[in-house]
Amino acid sequence: MVIHLKFGVSYHPHHLGRLLKAAPWSPQKPVRRARQRYEAGIIHWRQGDLDLPQKGADAQQQTILLIGES
Repeated sequence: MVIHLKFGVSYHPHHLGRLLKAAPWSPQKPVRRARQRYEAGIIHWRQGDLDLPQKGADAQQQTILLIGES
């Protein structure tokens, strides 16, 4: 119905799925996000304003060593 109103063309519902698959389009789901998200922290992180340990170590002329326990 929407396609007919928008473009003036009508398709059988079963054929429409074949057309979309041939396009190649796929059904998309919205991204799920946690309710506990801390938006201000995410924006801060994306802007790169974090005080990274390496920056502090460079300022003090120190080296950070990461050791795994595997």
